[in-house]
Amino acid sequence: MNAAKLSRILALLTAACLFGTVGNLLAAPKPTFAHWSLRIVLLAVGRLTAMVTTIGIVCSVLRVRRVPAKLLRVAAVVFSVVGIFQVLQGKLQTLTAMQRAGEALTYTQYRDGLQTEALLAAELTGDAFPSWYLKTHWYGMPSPSASSTRESGVLLLYAKPAAGYASVTAFDPGVSGTAPLQGLPAALADLASVYLVSDGMNECGLAAALLPDGETAAPEPEKPVLSPLYAVRAVLDRCADVPEALAFLGRYALSAENGQSFRLLLQDRAGNIAAYPAGTDDANTVRSDKSLFDPGRGRIFDLAALTLESGSFRFELPVTRK
Repeated sequence: MNAAKLSRILALLTAACLFGTVGNLLAAPKPTFAHWSLRIVLLAVGRLTAMVTTIGIVCSVLRVRRVPAKLLRVAAVVFSVVGIFQVLQGKLQTLTAMQRAGEALTYTQYRDGLQTEALLAAELTGDAFPSWYLKTHWYGMPSPSASSTRESGVLLLYAKPAAGYASVTAFDPGVSGTAPLQGLPAALADLASVYLVSDGMNECGLAAALLPDGETAAPEPEKPVLSPLYAVRAVLDRCADVPEALAFLGRYALSAENGQSFRLLLQDRAGNIAAYPAGTDDANTVRSDKSLFDPGRGRIFDLAALTLESGSFRFELPVTRK
């Protein structure tokens, strides 16, 4: 086949796939699995044809007049695999990086791209989380009929937002529960749990922990709602110390989940400690000489050395901000 003609054909295919993908993404609000599968195929094919088009253009520039049909078939198979891998790359990397770090303890590095700002803007409660996660991270995949199987065991996650602070966090079903993950298969639940962490520490030396609270604060309708299930992730992604965390949390009304209210315990490497919402009307920080933050869950965060220790597992944050 003439290389110039090949490049023109592939350019048309690329344009068609891009238009098809956009149209498919704007289609039915509740797609079927067949609809979602087509969406993934179009995304992969769009990337495939873009890569092959580039090769065709290079061949045209280099005046390669004919491309062997066998080579085209091999290239199509290779690029198809590459295209699908690119669509699911972050998810596959996160799942394959999981390793046992101790009894009932698993560790992984999250590579799928955090969408914390979108989650905050959505003002979701826990029961709406699975639909939001599938729409945001899985191109609108319909909710499967399977349930989460992570009923016990802590999942430690290292994550680095594109515009935020790196952190090491813990998803602990004993604290946050598994209700927000019901309806998701185990692998998807493990990926989604990066938003539902119960405690953690970021690279600035700020630590946060979610604590059940017997008191139920009066709602503040003039403020946007923040579910406590996402509060630890939001604080660690964007705040460097306790004063910043309190200023950020003060813009939201912390909601209750399943009839249970929560409080955030905050501590930074300068020794500032605070609880939010405060037990009294005064939410000012207090000073402490402690350098270790231990919410009593078998995990110790050293805010000075930026390390996490839990049993025989020890993790050091790879980035340090002075």
